[in-house]
Amino acid sequence: MLAGEFYDCGDPELLTQWHRAKDLAGDYNRTDSADAPEKERILNMLLGGRGRNLWITAPFFVDYGNNIYFGNNCEVNMNCTFLDDNVIRIGGAPS
Repeated sequence: MLAGEFYDCGDPELLTQWHRAKDLAGDYNRTDSADAPEKERILNMLLGGRGRNLWITAPFFVDYGNNIYFGNNCEVNMNCTFLDDNVIRIGGAPS
C-alpha cells in the first residue's frame, strides 16, 4: 500500500511484521511503568523513528509499528490505537 500497490493484509511478509508488532506492543504494555530503559528498548525496535522525550502511557496498540514516527517532546495517553497501515507522523522531525 505504501508503494501504491494492492494491499493484502494476509501477505506472509506483512503478517510477520504484524505479529512482531503485536508482540512488542504487548511487551511494552506489560513493562513496569518506571522501567524507562526497557520501554526505550522496545520503542526503538517497534517504531519507525522517534525524537527525544517520547512518553507513551500503556496500554497502546499498533498494526505494524514501523510506520509510526514521533518528533521531540510527544506524549500519548493510554488506550491509544495506531492503525499504521500507512505512515503516521506526530510532531516535528526529530533533531
